[in-house]
Amino acid sequence: MIHILVRLWILATAVHATHYKGGLINWKPVDPYTNSSSVEVIFYQSHSWTLSRLRCDQALIDSLGFYADGSTFTNQPFIACQSTGDCLGTGFTTISQPTYCTDFSDAVQISSGALISRMTLDRNTDILVGFNGSAWADVIKQPSNAGASSWRVITHIDLTQKYPINSSPVTGSLPLIRVIEGQTVIIQIPAADWDRTDDIRCRWADSSGPAGDECGDILNSSFIRLIYTYQPASGACSVIPAVIGDRPNRACIGVLPGVQHVERIVAAVYCTGDYITEFITISPLYMKKTTINAVSGTTNQWYITLTWTPTTDQIGPQVFCAAPIDQNELTGSQHCINFVVGYLAPNLITPTLVQGRSASPLGTVFANHSLFSIQATGDVYRPSRNGTYIQIFNKANPSTPEWQADCGYSSDCIYSGQTVLFYVRNANWVYGATYYILFSSGAASGNIFCSPESDPITDTSYWNFNIWDPAVSSTTTTTTTPPTTGTVTTRPLLTTTPNASLTTTGIIITSTSTVQTTTVTTSTTTTTSTTTGKP
Repeated sequence: MIHILVRLWILATAVHATHYKGGLINWKPVDPYTNSSSVEVIFYQSHSWTLSRLRCDQALIDSLGFYADGSTFTNQPFIACQSTGDCLGTGFTTISQPTYCTDFSDAVQISSGALISRMTLDRNTDILVGFNGSAWADVIKQPSNAGASSWRVITHIDLTQKYPINSSPVTGSLPLIRVIEGQTVIIQIPAADWDRTDDIRCRWADSSGPAGDECGDILNSSFIRLIYTYQPASGACSVIPAVIGDRPNRACIGVLPGVQHVERIVAAVYCTGDYITEFITISPLYMKKTTINAVSGTTNQWYITLTWTPTTDQIGPQVFCAAPIDQNELTGSQHCINFVVGYLAPNLITPTLVQGRSASPLGTVFANHSLFSIQATGDVYRPSRNGTYIQIFNKANPSTPEWQADCGYSSDCIYSGQTVLFYVRNANWVYGATYYILFSSGAASGNIFCSPESDPITDTSYWNFNIWDPAVSSTTTTTTTPPTTGTVTTRPLLTTTPNASLTTTGIIITSTSTVQTTTVTTSTTTTTSTTTGKP
């Protein structure tokens, strides 16, 4: 078994310390297929702290400014060799430099920072590296109510594997998960591996280790002990706020390095007069966030906009998580998005009424039509999660879909090459009605990492069709024109007659006269036209 990553990120979410709030370390080879005697490795580390010790704000995040405990850097955090017998001959040297601030929260007094580093290691490297410390606050308690002490964040680097070289699995979580005391909650923590064939499992410590007692200390197999509980303020809503869009929880989104990507995180409150004051977040390095704004046309929704241009060092999976907080510090559930840098999802192609159109049917169709198809920009696969809907609405009744299928499991959704097909069983279309089709995020998906999802389609004019109505679509119209009378004058006619008085030599002398002809015409006209509306 290859132990790629041992992390204390969940340990961090359990506590409300005045110093260290937990972290993670992972690594990956720049070229997993190299046969060289040395391997260039990219390290990623992220740590969370008490805000009063490591100050941060949005201006510092945007400027990549100095972020440390105090006015000078005191070598924390540092990633050092943790192997017995040291790391001599491997090429590893201690990583000791300040991280860049990525997130902060005034409401829960937390800041977080991250750092990406490169190092060239010997191909025979098989070592443990990590970050040790012992600055938990007194409020962090063991089950015995004694104070907690040490932590140890470790990653295992093994370059001796057969190629391709394995990479660390990736996960993510907020630095603090707040739940109401006495309530049962479900917390979903994203975890995946760039190496798709690897088996990924979450494990709890079941024996004592060098960083304290993982059985009896704060890292315990009872997960609820890792959550910070609180009592809502007087007058707080009975329903916690929630992230409602634009992407569902655990969505997987493909992005390209060097290309700016923009996403919105939308949250709602459920009591009149309440509003969102903050989002607790954990973000990839270089991601920027706007201030909170109200969603136009609503009274209970607020959003932040994420803007991110990932680098080539971030190719692979990156996790973003957020939880909304209202003015009473009532906190919503964690909502996470997996970004896959270096891969784009197969997005659906906008339907057009031209030759080679990307969707069928378009325009007018018969009432028994049941098979629909649409093209994508790349090969498509069944979504890796449920809640990925294709929906058809009647424009006259847009509140409820006339038909829908969850393509995460429905056999009515078929994926073949670059085509998504869906079958409407027992179609009950209304004659003469116009329908539109919408798609959830991920209705079409790729097959890399967490299956990057197609963009959601929410525009009601994106794909329309209407149902042929035989009662009104084929008609006969008869028009009768009243009789008319007109006068037609012909051109002059020349007539020739012999002049007997002048005939002396046998030559006929003629005389001419002009005759004018007038005709009176009476007519009745009947016109019949037929219009046929068959598709």
